[in-house]
Amino acid sequence: MLLRKQRVTARVIPTDDVEPTATFPGPEGGTPADTPDRQAVLRGYGVVLAVLLALFAVGATVAAISGSFRHQVALSLVRQPEKYTVLYFSDGLRQANLRPHLVTLTVSFTVMNHEGKATRFPYAVQVVDQAKAPIGRTEGSVEIADGRDATAVVDVNVPDSEAWSAIDVNLPGRAEHIRLLQPPADATGN
Repeated sequence: MLLRKQRVTARVIPTDDVEPTATFPGPEGGTPADTPDRQAVLRGYGVVLAVLLALFAVGATVAAISGSFRHQVALSLVRQPEKYTVLYFSDGLRQANLRPHLVTLTVSFTVMNHEGKATRFPYAVQVVDQAKAPIGRTEGSVEIADGRDATAVVDVNVPDSEAWSAIDVNLPGRAEHIRLLQPPADATGN
């Protein structure tokens, strides 16, 4: 193997807007003299990278141990069902005295089906007094196709001697429940 001697020369290139810099051939051949040591720079990047990886590992471990975090990740990744039911009053209350000693309260409510299939919805309509004791009740059911709604008009008979305070409509076996309070009597007594 032949070794050659290399001649070192310095060259200064003047430019108008920058200070002149001198370049010398370095160990890699031709690197500028003011270039920082590559190994020191790489060590600095290595330390930063090691700290970031350690923080990521600690965070991932804590997240993996946390049950609520795993639950949130599962909720984010698994499509959640959008099945629900809507229950609301669709018309005002009508009151009539059709039979002696009985008051017939007519209430209408709507059930909307978003369960993903045709469903039969049982319902219960109950009239209660001030103490929340039932004084009249009617039950029934309605079959509704998916994405559709149905309005039920229901009569509940209560004794005219009983003062009622609210009408409750619920769908047994489900969370849906609505309550219609008796309108307060006006100050004139009408």
